[in-house]
Amino acid sequence: MTAHRIRIREDGVLTFLLSHADDQRWTVWIYSNAWRVESATKVFATARALNGRRLQGVDIVLPSLDTTFRFSTRALRVFPVTAREETQSWQQWSLRSPDGEVWDIGPGTTWAIR
Repeated sequence: MTAHRIRIREDGVLTFLLSHADDQRWTVWIYSNAWRVESATKVFATARALNGRRLQGVDIVLPSLDTTFRFSTRALRVFPVTAREETQSWQQWSLRSPDGEVWDIGPGTTWAIR
């Protein structure tokens, strides 16, 4: 899958699409404001550094749910913190499959599929 249509919405949510050659699109929403894009040698000031990069894997560390999306030569790291008042009512990130299934990671150490 390749990352594209990367943007940060006005409310601070980072969104991007992951798509296969067969045009199957997955949508990712990063609600946490604590994330960064990095390579082995530097940290990037923008998520657009992932544009066109191929997703190689996703690592989720328990119990914190720190998440790393591993792309070719770059990584998007998501840290489970929030500046919102009600931290237990906001997921850290979500993934929507082409068939509409949604995976919610967070709040806290919880996750769900809906």
